[in-house]
Amino acid sequence: MCNALWKANITMSTSEKTLSIGIDLSAAGAHIVGRHSGGLSGGFPYDEERLNELVLAAERGTLDFVALGENFRLEADGNQPRSGALDAAVATARLAKRTTHIGFVPTISTSHIAAHHLAAAVTALDHASSGRAAWQTSAQAPAKTITAVRRTWAANHDAPAPVVVRVGNDETLAIAARHADVARILAFDIASAQAQRAALREQAAAAGRNPDDIRVLVELFVVTGPNQECAQARLDLLNDIDGGRARERSISFVGTPGGLADLMEAWFIGGAVDGFVVTPSSLHVDLFGIVDGVVPFLRENGLFRSKYPTRKVAATLGLRTNRKRALTSV
Repeated sequence: MCNALWKANITMSTSEKTLSIGIDLSAAGAHIVGRHSGGLSGGFPYDEERLNELVLAAERGTLDFVALGENFRLEADGNQPRSGALDAAVATARLAKRTTHIGFVPTISTSHIAAHHLAAAVTALDHASSGRAAWQTSAQAPAKTITAVRRTWAANHDAPAPVVVRVGNDETLAIAARHADVARILAFDIASAQAQRAALREQAAAAGRNPDDIRVLVELFVVTGPNQECAQARLDLLNDIDGGRARERSISFVGTPGGLADLMEAWFIGGAVDGFVVTPSSLHVDLFGIVDGVVPFLRENGLFRSKYPTRKVAATLGLRTNRKRALTSV
């Protein structure tokens, strides 16, 4: 059946993790669901228990982290920019108490929060999660703000949380090269990903950094099903609803979990990426398709962990454990 979850019962390997997989669950926040001639047609409420179920499933699959973007909201009213400034941080702090190993990557905008307050919020999450927090910068975050946040951490003798930068143009690529521990890139094919990774590494080296200190993850939108026909039918339905806007800037995959594992392996073996940040088309169906379908395939091929190495997100991501590096100039 097309709505059945694909599952595999494969003996888990104990090989060391090499591929990184994060899951973007920003869509689990509250949303305005639509408009009609009379105005707004209502909202989709935030369901904390639903999000907790999804995060626990991701942790069961030993995924690296859960990301919540700056569009994540605890309330459906998105008219006040300030109201959602710390929503992702608040949600992940709550989730940290109910999990043990998975990392959390909230996006905290720098538009309405001073650098020291932002640094304090991420530090609080890092303490609450015992070292499982990272900070994803907003698209508008200037390099000087990232430097200010890192200096605040250093002044307070806090181990710096990993910094995640989304790369969408030459400017953000340059920021990522100087400041990112994890770069989220957009690419439609392996060649494009390889070119961006090479540019990141070249600019990082020019800034005095070790290029190996940057993990490069590509954005990946997935639609899974027990067979190609069912997955395509789900995609067609999504296109009727949103016109394909959610997946117009980076690679999409439509097919079975086994096919998705093959794609991840090809991009990784081809040297294009260190891993993926997956946005599921359907939070429940596609997340469980990854955990119970894709992950066992990758484990069988020695490309993914069977258990977390530690409770620190930096170690899970394969970053250096001693990460107190000198601050680069802006």
